[in-house]
Amino acid sequence: YGVEAASQAYFDKSVTELDLLECVSLASLPKSPNSYALVKSYPIGTTEIDTKNIIKTTDTMEYVYNGDLSEGRRAQTLYNMVDQGYITQEESDKAASKNLKKKIKISAHD
Repeated sequence: YGVEAASQAYFDKSVTELDLLECVSLASLPKSPNSYALVKSYPIGTTEIDTKNIIKTTDTMEYVYNGDLSEGRRAQTLYNMVDQGYITQEESDKAASKNLKKKIKISAHD
């Protein structure tokens, strides 16, 4: 249930519809879900935020892309999947070349 909830929260779709990059992104979360969260939310005006990382703004909150922090974990997960024969190097390279920030769909409401 947790993976389905994360899939809905981050990508606004069922876990069965996720592509490889989205799956790897969720698989990278359990070690430290707060630190590696793909999106962080902050009350407006409470922190300095690089505006290029803002995914959504509501009347009271800013939702900020945090996925760069877990990029190394995603790369390691893809490497492990290739090493263990679950995917090919080509599939890994294709997934790694995609823009994760563009895939995130936050449907937050105030």
